[in-house]
Amino acid sequence: IGELLVTDGRLIVGSSGRTKYGLPLNFHASAHDIALDNLATLKLQTAFEIPAQTTDFPSYQLEVATRKGDLQFAYPPEKNENNLVGKIFFDSIRWRQYEAAEAWLSATFDQGGINGDFGGRAYGGYLSGGFSFLFEEEAPWIGWLSGNKVDLKRLTDIISPQNFQMTGPLNFKLQMDAFGRRIERVKGKFDTLKPGRMKIGKLDDFLARIPDKWSNLKQSSTRLALEALRDFDYTRAGGDLWFVDNQGILGLKLQGP
Repeated sequence: IGELLVTDGRLIVGSSGRTKYGLPLNFHASAHDIALDNLATLKLQTAFEIPAQTTDFPSYQLEVATRKGDLQFAYPPEKNENNLVGKIFFDSIRWRQYEAAEAWLSATFDQGGINGDFGGRAYGGYLSGGFSFLFEEEAPWIGWLSGNKVDLKRLTDIISPQNFQMTGPLNFKLQMDAFGRRIERVKGKFDTLKPGRMKIGKLDDFLARIPDKWSNLKQSSTRLALEALRDFDYTRAGGDLWFVDNQGILGLKLQGP
């Protein structure tokens, strides 16, 4: 074939006859002088040109807007080497209610699965992480994410609007284990970098429901304790969290007046 031209192609990663792993991008590609006389010795080297595009994946609650770029590809893969995808750059990524901008993704493909690294700006700070996705029956994968100088107020306003809020810059680390779209376990820890304030709006409901039949001492002491927690100025804060099978615990340590 003197010239091969592909327009509006889509990359599908398959394993053991399955082709269900679609990547969030389309591509254009061209190649020249391809000999098809012996398919066993077929060799092809080309660059997949990725146009700027926005793609939505409703089942994953994911939307990505990619910038123009290219991926280097060779068939068959070089001996003892993997097919390495150069960085893909995104103007924006939205997963559920969370967003990031100026993001990038780099991945390596082999017969066992996909390994990748990513990063991007979010909520006034920077996020970085990685993942390993295995081509097995239940599509198991692990991921890790860290954040540096993330604005706690902007983050807690999204996680729990009006019910729970903290302020100040935050560093954190998370690790996840999952099967397909089912997240099995999350572990993490976090620390604030500067003083801030914790506000628990939900405590207003408890304050309004303090029983009148309680003694004045019990009512006033309960109100004092809840109001101290509701608006708490701290000099340092940190903690950890874990989530397993739809149950989780958040541990929070605060130091302040």
